[in-house]
Amino acid sequence: MSIKPLATVTGLVVLLLSTAGQATSVVAMNLDELTQRSDAIVIGTAKNVTYGMHPTAGYPVTKTTFKVDETLYGDESVQERTVSVVGGPAGNGLVTVVPGMPRFKVDEKAVLFLVTDPATGNAVPTGLQQGVFRIKVDPKTEKEYIVNQSVDLGVTSLNSDAAKARTKKKAENLSLVEFKTLLKKKLKARKKLK
Repeated sequence: MSIKPLATVTGLVVLLLSTAGQATSVVAMNLDELTQRSDAIVIGTAKNVTYGMHPTAGYPVTKTTFKVDETLYGDESVQERTVSVVGGPAGNGLVTVVPGMPRFKVDEKAVLFLVTDPATGNAVPTGLQQGVFRIKVDPKTEKEYIVNQSVDLGVTSLNSDAAKARTKKKAENLSLVEFKTLLKKKLKARKKLK
């Protein structure tokens, strides 16, 4: 197991042990950090959601299979990604909800920043909820935009309009096209660092 998945799994175990009656703490990441720590970034559509128990640790897990619509970073031959998160029905009538863990609905679209466990092929969103940028459609313009309240993109508008350039963009104010343009720049910078 490489260091990234091992660190993610270790973080999840610590998270599980620390959640008994307490809030979840997750290190805040900006878009640069999400990009650098992810081994895959995809745009996907949730096709199914399944529930089960972790085979060795015994806690509930929820797995969502995404059809990959576009690969922005990572193996372009992968057509589906299974995202596994802690929480879900525990089998005894109770449901485990872990703060900071994303939940998905069938047919939901999202940009997913992922760390993949090579042993299982399952992925965990980088930074948990921070690594999930949900795609919504504006009913007036029918244009797609992204929503992620936990990540400040830390950029000014990509448009040259002076009024917009003075305000920082939040993830819920950015069109999908602008977000993809921004990501391509960040990924180009990541390649130069290697």
